[in-house]
Amino acid sequence: MQHSNIQLHLNTDVQELRSANNLDSSNTHGLKAWAVFTADKRVDCDKVVLACGNSSHLWPQTDQMPIKSLRGQVTLLP
Repeated sequence: MQHSNIQLHLNTDVQELRSANNLDSSNTHGLKAWAVFTADKRVDCDKVVLACGNSSHLWPQTDQMPIKSLRGQVTLLP
């Protein structure tokens, strides 16, 4: 995925996800909606895609969503 407006962070352990509107002036990228904190940095962004499957319920921002764990399908290709 390559686009000048998209940053892809794979295999990144996110420590915290917070609304950037509630943070101090360290938001250096202008008025962004979200602040994503990892062990060593902060990323400010307009949108966040949570691709964490069954662990989605662990985030306060998604705990009100009716997410259910369902058996899925795994396909093994040669």
